[in-house]
Amino acid sequence: MLPVSGPVQGLDLSGRSLRGVDLGGRELVGCVLDGAVLTGASLDGAVVRGGSARGAAFVDADLSESRWEDVDAAEAAFRGALMTGAAFTGCRLMAADLSRTRGLGFTLTSCNLYAADLTGAVLAQARLTGLRLTEAVLRGADLRGSDLAGSVLHQADLFDARLDGADLRGADLGPMDGPTGMDRVRALRGATISPEQAQRIVEDLTGAVVLAR
Repeated sequence: MLPVSGPVQGLDLSGRSLRGVDLGGRELVGCVLDGAVLTGASLDGAVVRGGSARGAAFVDADLSESRWEDVDAAEAAFRGALMTGAAFTGCRLMAADLSRTRGLGFTLTSCNLYAADLTGAVLAQARLTGLRLTEAVLRGADLRGSDLAGSVLHQADLFDARLDGADLRGADLGPMDGPTGMDRVRALRGATISPEQAQRIVEDLTGAVVLAR
């Protein structure tokens, strides 16, 4: 059972059904939520530090203003969750489902999002630095005005993503050759890239050697 108040430390809630539970403002430290079902739960203002939530379901949950630090949430489902002001730092989110999350001010810092699904996610004006987005799905995601410095976007699916005003300088865009090269280049329309990145893109697509003046 969850304590009525105060921090929740080292509790194993693996596989438990916690639908609609109210954890607003609570602190969860080193807890295990692997496979737990928190569909429709309220974690607004909560702090989740350490521990794991692998394969857990936070579908349509309220995670506004929550803080997630060094949590292993690989393959967890956050689909449709309210993320206003939520911040994830140093988390493992490999193959996590963050599609169609809602709300502005959602930030991701130094997280591993390999093969994560961020279809339709609202990440406008967000600080998205130091992320591993290799093979992540960002179809239709709103990345307008976001900062992706130090992030890795190798083979990320950017189809129909909105990148107007996004700062991609310092991001690793990966190779732009191959059958999807032009599609990935078109997705960068409106984004800010460095001269070095532009040179790499031209060389990948044409095979020409671009010499700096």
